[in-house]
Amino acid sequence: MAEGINAESAKCESPPPAYSESAKFITAKYTEKSIKFSVNLLEASRNSIDFLRLVNKHPDLYEAPLINLAVYRYEKFWLPLASKAGPSSAKWVAPLDIQWAWHVHMLAPLYYEKDCREIVGAVVDHELTPLKDYPKALDAARKAWEQEYPEDPFEVALENSGKIAKPPDSFVSKISYDIATASSRQRVFFYQCSLPHYLDKFFLLEAIERYHKYCFLKSHNKNTFLVPCYDFDVVWHAHQAHPLKYKADTERVIGKMLNHDDSVNERNTGSKLMQADALTRQMWQQVFKESFNINGAMFRGDPPSGIHRMSKEQLLKVGFCQTPFKVTHLKLSLGNETLESKKLKVIVSYSNKKLVVGLNAGQSEWSEGDATTSSSSGSNNFVLDTSLVHKLNICLKLPKFLNCVSEMLGEVELDLREITHHNPSCEENNYSTRLFLMKKNSSGSSSTGGADRASGISIQIGIQFQAPVCSSAKFALNAGQYERSDGSGLLSYFKQPTHSCQEHTSIDMDTASNVLLNTWGEVSFRVTTVHSTSLMLSSLLVFDDTSRLLAISHLIGLDTLPTPTQLTVKHPNMRCYLDKAANERALLLKGPHGGDWGILIGGWTGFKQGQRGIPGVPGDRGSKRKGQQGVKGSPGNPGNLYCRFYNLKNYDGASEDIHCVHAVRNEFKFNIPGKDDRDVLEFFARSKDQINSIINQHVFYEPQKVQFCLEVSLEKSVQEADNEKITFYANTSMMLVDVGGLTDDNFYAAVEKLSNSVQNFASYGSGWQITELVKLTIRVAKTYQIPAGASYLQVPELFRDFVVDLLLVGDGTTHHYVLILNLLKLVCRVTNVPYMHTKRVCRQCLHICKSQETHVTHTENCYRSGDVLNIRMVKESQKIMKYKNMSARSYAPFVIYFDMESILEKVHTTSNKCTISSTEVLERHVPASFCVVVVEQDVPRPSFFQIRRGKNAAKQLINLLENLAKEYRLRKRQFKYFTGNAPVSKEAVERCWICEEAFLDSEEKHLDHCHYNNKFLGYAHGTCKSARRVNNFIPVVAHNLQNYDMHHVVRALKDANEKNKFWVLPLNEERFLSLSMGIFIGDSESPPIHDKKDQWEPKGNDDDEEEQQFEEKHKNRGQKRNKNIEVYEYIRFIDSFKFMGSSLETQAQVTWDKPTVVGAAIILDLAKYYMFQFHYTVMKPNFDCELIYSDTDSFLYNIHQSSDVFTDLAVNKAVSSYFDFSNFPRDHQLFDETRKRETLLFKSETGAKRISKFVGLKPKLYSLIIEDDDEKIVAKGTGKRARDRLTCEAYEKTLRNSDVVRASHEKIAAKNHTIETVRVNKVALSAFDNKRYIDCDQITTLPFGHYSLRPGTFELYQQIAADANWGYEENSTSKVDGIHQITLADRDWGYNQSSDNDETDSVVNVFTPLTPVSISVHIVRANWMTTMKLPRTEA
Repeated sequence: MAEGINAESAKCESPPPAYSESAKFITAKYTEKSIKFSVNLLEASRNSIDFLRLVNKHPDLYEAPLINLAVYRYEKFWLPLASKAGPSSAKWVAPLDIQWAWHVHMLAPLYYEKDCREIVGAVVDHELTPLKDYPKALDAARKAWEQEYPEDPFEVALENSGKIAKPPDSFVSKISYDIATASSRQRVFFYQCSLPHYLDKFFLLEAIERYHKYCFLKSHNKNTFLVPCYDFDVVWHAHQAHPLKYKADTERVIGKMLNHDDSVNERNTGSKLMQADALTRQMWQQVFKESFNINGAMFRGDPPSGIHRMSKEQLLKVGFCQTPFKVTHLKLSLGNETLESKKLKVIVSYSNKKLVVGLNAGQSEWSEGDATTSSSSGSNNFVLDTSLVHKLNICLKLPKFLNCVSEMLGEVELDLREITHHNPSCEENNYSTRLFLMKKNSSGSSSTGGADRASGISIQIGIQFQAPVCSSAKFALNAGQYERSDGSGLLSYFKQPTHSCQEHTSIDMDTASNVLLNTWGEVSFRVTTVHSTSLMLSSLLVFDDTSRLLAISHLIGLDTLPTPTQLTVKHPNMRCYLDKAANERALLLKGPHGGDWGILIGGWTGFKQGQRGIPGVPGDRGSKRKGQQGVKGSPGNPGNLYCRFYNLKNYDGASEDIHCVHAVRNEFKFNIPGKDDRDVLEFFARSKDQINSIINQHVFYEPQKVQFCLEVSLEKSVQEADNEKITFYANTSMMLVDVGGLTDDNFYAAVEKLSNSVQNFASYGSGWQITELVKLTIRVAKTYQIPAGASYLQVPELFRDFVVDLLLVGDGTTHHYVLILNLLKLVCRVTNVPYMHTKRVCRQCLHICKSQETHVTHTENCYRSGDVLNIRMVKESQKIMKYKNMSARSYAPFVIYFDMESILEKVHTTSNKCTISSTEVLERHVPASFCVVVVEQDVPRPSFFQIRRGKNAAKQLINLLENLAKEYRLRKRQFKYFTGNAPVSKEAVERCWICEEAFLDSEEKHLDHCHYNNKFLGYAHGTCKSARRVNNFIPVVAHNLQNYDMHHVVRALKDANEKNKFWVLPLNEERFLSLSMGIFIGDSESPPIHDKKDQWEPKGNDDDEEEQQFEEKHKNRGQKRNKNIEVYEYIRFIDSFKFMGSSLETQAQVTWDKPTVVGAAIILDLAKYYMFQFHYTVMKPNFDCELIYSDTDSFLYNIHQSSDVFTDLAVNKAVSSYFDFSNFPRDHQLFDETRKRETLLFKSETGAKRISKFVGLKPKLYSLIIEDDDEKIVAKGTGKRARDRLTCEAYEKTLRNSDVVRASHEKIAAKNHTIETVRVNKVALSAFDNKRYIDCDQITTLPFGHYSLRPGTFELYQQIAADANWGYEENSTSKVDGIHQITLADRDWGYNQSSDNDETDSVVNVFTPLTPVSISVHIVRANWMTTMKLPRTEA
């Protein structure tokens, strides 16, 4: 059974009727003595956990081929042997592989009973054996095995899967249960219960009690699918490991043998598991009056994967290893040097150790351990630590005489790091080299020139290295800055610890990239710090220098670890729990090999608030006033951070303390340097993400109070003195930050307060200037915890379920309680929600639920969280979204609509043959008539209507549009000022007609009217009136203008007035997005140019009258005029076809005032990235698949060795998360509508139907035969009618015979803006793909540039293709002989193909994997012969 739903599963919806109707309301009362079992479940549970830990040390047992061999040995040998031995075999211990297969088989009790009776005729019993008794039980089983099967080994190798034998091919298993698949699921189960508290006595006793309760529920709901929790699922597994007792116990308690199904693991919303989980929680709460959740027993994600283990070479490289070595021999060569002394000393030193070797006269060689050689002193046991010192120093000295200093003859340094770099594992442990010593010259300097070496001193040294030993290393941290990101690149790492992110493609995260440097400044590791409030997660990820993940750690909570009250804490080091009362937090560390490494638990302790003292008051003798003695204050204690680490690799239950002391007072402080900033706003804008990350770490469990303190350095100049400097501190008040983090409103309010404080101090402080923002201190104060009461009165059991609702009312000074008779009515009336008796209200947060089911789910979530739900209401001023961009609103009082009709004129042409591609003109479209309608604002009928027929209809349309534009121009100028009477008085108008905002008392109301028809529009603000846009063009609208009428209009414009102007926005030479036309009206003298002071501005009352009086007053001023100018009226052609996708109301409310640009190149690059990522990281690692076709956004795979792909996808959730199964039938196991139409997800093109045949010619040219003999034809560029005539057989024939199939269709096209009806005859099917290299079988293709194609192959391939007439038509009249013979050599094609391309061959199986070694193509022609050899080497 898919055990252990985590806490977030409680958020799922109420179960459907299929589950809720099958559940019965339990009226019986549960007691602890009502259920008893014959197995000691406490001891059995511990033995079961110990056995699982033993299996987990051999991870190959979970997967093939070892599990397949184990199943074979279990069925073939063990079951008959145990059945023959009788009841005594129950206490045997089988070999670990067989014992594991046996254990997995027993976890399906119904299958186990059926299979045992089928194989040996009876159920084979079993008992869990303690680890201490394993050797004795294993020896008993070995003796019986060797007597029964002397030729078969009792145990097999469990470590290397590559050397494991396979079951015989003739073996056919009789076991109906899939043990191999269940084995991999048990790996996930053990990871959930691998933490040490699962062996604790108190924890297991509570789990056993919960297992009894679960069986109690099952006894009253035998056919209902209920979900267990991981704590008592461990007990359930241990119970099943005693098959005969388990059957007797469950039949006695439940009424039948309780089945166990662990194949239900789908955790998506709405799945069977999640629905059953909601039902189980509801029944558990109703029957036992307690929560189903328990600390430390919830789902904690899948086992870690993708974490790499560092090799010994990497450990040595970064300094984690130390290599012992010693000097084995020294050989000195003096060359041409002559020494008077008879004794020499060779000193070999490394770090703080020295080896001194004395050489006598006549002796130039020393060997370790040879007594005949010269003597040595000092230490010869060196330890190479490349993180500290990496050079070995060798010097030659003369011994000192009397009190004289010894003379240095020469010295040299050997770089040991270079030696270990070329041989990191130190497998070649003996190393020898010859070094030339550096001689001292008269000036005191040394030289190693070639002339000195020829006659200088040299020494040969031998070094013996030992195996490296792991040790600690030191690194320098190069911290990075926090940045906000969507987490798309890191999200895959957190799908194991958090199930919530599996349904998301991106989540906001605060990340910082840090670098760890070794002592030489080289990058050893890259550490990424991640904080995410959406996932409630903080994490550290460690990568090596090649970006491979080495370790990961993340926060865990009470769903993973228990509390101290749940455990038997006998030893002070056995403290793997989380004490929430002490605000402890835990960090889980994960390493390679799919397991957890350790848990780091920490908290803050020892904090004590100091008490300020009260100063005394001195007395006064004159007034005889007595003094008062002061009160001494008490010092506080900042406390310290305590940590304890629990090693999960050792199962001995020991943990160690890590004691850390932090010198802070009553709050946590974090300093962010200013980095020479002087602007407060810029500093906070740069540091916002870092500030949020710091705060989010401290509001993880509960709200905290936060304060900002900004330290600012200021300076002012003083005459005849140095500049005066001062430090100013700007503080904010304490802000309460909720668990959701600091909101933007609070953040910007705090920034504004700090900025104002600094500016006020600088402006009112006699010339202070800001020189630097020193730092920002963030104080996070611990909230006060209310202590628990010393005693309480227990409520009588009779009144425990009786709830009384009271309302506290008061006037600020006095308060009293009022009894609430109906809480639901009160809440509905306050929140304006319609009252219904079926609704329920939550007493924790006063949330109204629609039904009893949703109320139960909500109440469980609400009370478990411990905090009142944070419901934020929308402000009254933000309820309505209003349009504020008044400058983009346009007013069109005059719109022209037109439509044109054409007649078809036959074109007589000579029809081409169907053997070549061609385009034949059939008819020419000649404009014959048009209709024009003019519509004005607020006029019920069209103001102008005209239909014309005859020749030159397009030219007549242009002339008519010019006349209408001139008339509009004259009428628009007639009503420059409003001449009528306003229908409403100015005092009665309260809102602006443009922005619809209310007029303030200080604002003037300005009359606005239409300059075209003298219509009164309303009163508006002066700014709104001046900003309102009046169209400077006349809209001319036609339907499908861009594809049809526009061509007629463009051809007619060549005969229009020469002074007219035209503007187009083209898509190409034939299609225009927009066409604007400036119609010449005539010449006019420009108005006089006035000064700025002579320009009119609206001041109120009658605006038009004021403007008219202003112009008459100033008409004689500014007599300077420009020359005559040309006057135009503009029209713009608009295609109404673009507006068909939305309603008229939407078009009236939305105005496109900005262009939108889409980068097609970026989209294609992203598509390639996601396609390659899916192919190489999802499909190839999880399936034995062959890619037989691909396109920009699609793949076609042939998956081998899979009986049911859909079942594999249902089991492998990591792969199925990349798919959208919304088009599958609702009764299908993969159907899921939660990810419908999500981006970056793949969708089956045929739904749940399987593809029986595929024929692919080239991209976007293929055919499919699906189940029920359905065909799908894809032929891009071919008309629908022609495409309907194609069949899958035609595709296959084209592929096999290299034929070319052409099809014709008719369409309307335009050339040089002349619309014509044409018949297009084009290639519909062709096996030739000029974008890829076609192999000799004419099926397999490779991209040009593939590693198997040598240079020059492409040119030769083009010649072959041209000669073979594979779709080329440069010379369509001549016939070129094709390839007469193709011989295939050194290749396994997977099917028979005759050289003469016999039609009787079987259908080509394009799914057959092709594994060519080389290709030999022989091309035989009448006049030449050539052979092309293409060697295919391994990549």
